[in-house]
Amino acid sequence: MTCTAADLAKKAQTLVSMPDTYLRIQQLMDSPTSTIKDFANVVQLDPAISARLLRIVNSAFFGFPSSIETTDRAMNLLGIVQLHDLVLASSAIQACSKLPIKIPVSYTHLTLPTTPYV
Repeated sequence: MTCTAADLAKKAQTLVSMPDTYLRIQQLMDSPTSTIKDFANVVQLDPAISARLLRIVNSAFFGFPSSIETTDRAMNLLGIVQLHDLVLASSAIQACSKLPIKIPVSYTHLTLPTTPYV
């Protein structure tokens, strides 16, 4: 059975808005006078985002020789656009987890062919 956008809209009982941290980050990105410190001040108010940011910059993916311990330094290394993307992804996951419905996911497009191509 296929679930359409109209079906989902009928089942949704509440609207979910993006968290304040994302909205503040977006406002800072739109402002030509914002600084890294402005972004750091917003991120520091959200412990979950701060922890994710520090976990990412201290991961093996980046491989920095020493531990990054402040959000200011982490943002300098990661960049504002990547910070925005991190906050957006975290906010979207948080917002979607509050929805009272489950969206079906199909993985059929990921299957591999069982016969070799000739």
